[in-house]
Amino acid sequence: ASNFHIPASKPSAQEAKLNMLSNTTIWSKSLQLIVGILLICNIAAAFDYSHVKHPRQFLKRDPRIEINIPGGNTPNRGGGGRDGGGGRDGGRGGGDRDYAGGRGGMRGYDGPWHQGSFFGRQSKKFDDVPIDGDNGIHTSEFLDAAQALPSLIDVLNTATFLPASQDSLNNIQKIRKRYQAARGSSGTLQKLVQSEKDAKVSYSGSASEALLWLTRGLDFTAQSLRNDLKDNKDIPADSSSPKKPLSDAFKKTYPGTLKRFQSGTQQAAFGAAWSLVPDRRDFYRKIGQSDSSQAGLEDTEKWVTVLENIVGILNGFIEKPESRW
Repeated sequence: ASNFHIPASKPSAQEAKLNMLSNTTIWSKSLQLIVGILLICNIAAAFDYSHVKHPRQFLKRDPRIEINIPGGNTPNRGGGGRDGGGGRDGGRGGGDRDYAGGRGGMRGYDGPWHQGSFFGRQSKKFDDVPIDGDNGIHTSEFLDAAQALPSLIDVLNTATFLPASQDSLNNIQKIRKRYQAARGSSGTLQKLVQSEKDAKVSYSGSASEALLWLTRGLDFTAQSLRNDLKDNKDIPADSSSPKKPLSDAFKKTYPGTLKRFQSGTQQAAFGAAWSLVPDRRDFYRKIGQSDSSQAGLEDTEKWVTVLENIVGILNGFIEKPESRW
């Protein structure tokens, strides 16, 4: 065996620097990946309601928090302030001056849908949902219109909010499954809940529970987008200098909505997610799709206005004793 040995050449200072930068980049990307995975797992846990032991835990209200229902805080009684007339039931008013009252939401764009926008392309919209004289919301049309929610969540950030999008889809599927199994007694959402209660269906995993969480998701989304529209009133959708970023609207809405029903870990996960909400200009550009950013903003306002009324009716119903068991 030869004892001849060629010593390894010592790397130059430049090579050593490049190696160090390469290692730093690898560690940085690995750390970002780990943080991303943990964030997604936490958000998934935040939307998992299997740990709740009793439906009344969902419905317990903090008396310090006022539920904001367009047209006044008493559902089904009209409302409307100085700028809005009475509601569908001839209410006396007394609501927020910015609201139109009754079935209407905050005044804003009320023109036709822009056919090239995200909302304009939806086959069913919330203004297509029939509402009976007793505020019965037709189940089938509601579910078709609610299909926009998972897709809208994807527009916010597909990777980060994927669990929330999937949760919304699961809730819609549960309600639809019950509707298809008992069409005769599930024509409206209110009748569907009553039929499950009469049939002594376990509340956990039921369509009624799914409706509760779907309503909460819709409420949070509607209030968040409404806050952005109010905070940036008269600011064009494509402006690079809004008064407040879109993320602020979601952060402001969260404490009075979803946060009340979540654990500390879940709240921390949502708190970390706000920094990943897209830029306001980019968001409305995505909503506008083949149309303009401003068209996206206008259709968002129209969608939110109609949704606010439906959520107001559902929130009022959910708090009634007959919707709990």
